[in-house]
Amino acid sequence: MLEDILKLHQAGRLDDAETRYREWLAFNPDDPEALHLLAILRRQREDLAEALELAGKAVDLVPERANYQLTLAGLWLHARQFDRARDGFATALRLNPDLPGAALGLAQIGLMRGDLAAAADALAKAERLAPGHPQVLALKGGLAQARGQHEAASRLLLESAQRNPNDPLVQMQLGLSLAASGKAGFAEQALANALRLKPGYTAAELALGQLLMREKRPDEAMARFEAVLAREPGHALALAGRADLRRAAGDNEGALADYRQAHAAAPAMPGIAEALVAGLLATGAGAEAREVLDAALATSPTAPGLRRLDLALAGRQPGDALLEACRAWHAADPSSLEAAERLATQLEVRRDFEAADALARQTLGHDSRAGFARLLLARSALREGRPEAAQEQLNRVPEASLPPHRRAERASLRGLARDALGDAEGAVEAWLAGHRQQAHLAPLVQPPAIADLRLPAPPKPAAGGDPAPVFLLGLPGAGSESVVALLRATGATVLSDRFGPQGRPDALATGAFVQMVADLAGDDAVAARFRDDYLAGLAAADLALAPDLVDWLPFVDLRQVALIQAAFPAARFIAVERDLRDCLLSWLALGCPQALALPEPALAATWLSLAGAHLAAARARVADGQWLSVAAAGLADPATLAQRLWPFLGLPVPTAQTLPESISRGLGDLPTLLPDGRWRGHQESLADALAALS
Repeated sequence: MLEDILKLHQAGRLDDAETRYREWLAFNPDDPEALHLLAILRRQREDLAEALELAGKAVDLVPERANYQLTLAGLWLHARQFDRARDGFATALRLNPDLPGAALGLAQIGLMRGDLAAAADALAKAERLAPGHPQVLALKGGLAQARGQHEAASRLLLESAQRNPNDPLVQMQLGLSLAASGKAGFAEQALANALRLKPGYTAAELALGQLLMREKRPDEAMARFEAVLAREPGHALALAGRADLRRAAGDNEGALADYRQAHAAAPAMPGIAEALVAGLLATGAGAEAREVLDAALATSPTAPGLRRLDLALAGRQPGDALLEACRAWHAADPSSLEAAERLATQLEVRRDFEAADALARQTLGHDSRAGFARLLLARSALREGRPEAAQEQLNRVPEASLPPHRRAERASLRGLARDALGDAEGAVEAWLAGHRQQAHLAPLVQPPAIADLRLPAPPKPAAGGDPAPVFLLGLPGAGSESVVALLRATGATVLSDRFGPQGRPDALATGAFVQMVADLAGDDAVAARFRDDYLAGLAAADLALAPDLVDWLPFVDLRQVALIQAAFPAARFIAVERDLRDCLLSWLALGCPQALALPEPALAATWLSLAGAHLAAARARVADGQWLSVAAAGLADPATLAQRLWPFLGLPVPTAQTLPESISRGLGDLPTLLPDGRWRGHQESLADALAALS
């Protein structure tokens, strides 16, 4: 009789089958097979609670039946009870070593938990048991995607979909993989297929909403999130997606309300907690943000996004708050390479080199692919005058383990090691290789020749009360970043937002200063307009002109200086000046905050010559009391520099106890500039470039 009920079940007549199962169990309450089959039916009807109860009874009655253990483990997996699910799958596999579903379940748990090694081991067993099975291919695709191998993931998932075209889960996974590969059109098609095969498939609807949001189609994305919320009004991910769209549209209050509701619905989801904390910080609710973050870290102590927010908040505090936050992350997740890297960096910044080296070696003992640790040990070797040891460490860094900026750093260190060994040609070759890998904010746009400019005469400062912003100037490789380090170490505010992709939207950042300078002679309102826009840009960042506020300009252009003078006659300038040959070599070897592209040394030398002419011309047109020249050689003595810098700002000189020991050395205590005159060792390797400078 039970076989007849099963036929109804398999034919999709769920109502009839459920009625008959329950009638059977009324007379046979301890029939494990009936309990097991009814559990499967209740799972089909989304009643997870009763399905778990029924399957649990079946397992209790006959614990040695592998398929009962498999069903119960699958239900625990759906309930996100990963430990119970893992134990169940392992038991099923022990009872029946030829059960591919159990191996697939273990692989899925490994993927969901980020334990890629465990996932790979389980997948290897599943593939031996069921080679070419669509679900094996799908999970192999998921593993490739987790490893960042998006093209391979798409190929595997596409093959899985071809073998089982009616599986909505595979179609959704294929869509996610294609989206990660940047193939938005194909990803959208796969997600639409998933929804066609399973209307109302929430996971696919959410994935499609996220894809549409990334593709700048907010109305369509909102429709997807609203469709989910119409079915499931408190769905946390749909609320979070709607909040993201509202925040992008400028509706911060609506976004924050959605984030709060999403977090209340799913307090254990780290991504939603992150979004809520970020939204609270954006509205100035720092205390509440800290409270939410602490609670989220208590339940998800290893979540990288939460830890990054913790570091960001700690970085706003004085003292060792950032170091302690790094220690807390590393203690919570010793296997995280990012946590180890962050902690090692903070130890280096504080010149605790012994502890940093020990952490690097400890990390390599657990994971020999930890590229950051090799870079740290290479810096140590260079600091200690052991370039051969530095080269050995750099040669053992796996290329794939480094993001682009770290690859550029490795090239810089490799060049320094070769330079220390007297290989000038090899050093230049390594440095140029690093520049070609580095992401740059701006190309080398040649400044105009001074003779081609028609600039108004500098105005005379008004007597008293005139706003006097302070600007820091310096060519790449001159060392202006060392002045920034000194200012910040003693409490001054240095604006460096112009160095990022999004700066204050005034004429200096947008390039509008070129036309404004051309219009100065015929339009008296130009200077006032620039002045108002500049002050409004500061106000938007909750800042105002003050003696200890310094605006760091990334490029030296005489037209910028002329416009600043027209708008602010009392403006003051701090300029770091250095031999252009030394600038060129330090820029080539160590890069610069300006992140200018350096395609070839000779082109950079031509640019430096013109930029140097602009700096000299700016010095000539600014009154002595409004210009402070800082020689790069003086950066080695912070105390003497402070004696000149603070009186120029109109501020009392800091006490010796508050001054840093060094401002001309950076991470790993390596110099931020190559020594003055070091260019002489490269007269052959940089002959064309040095000729362009002369």
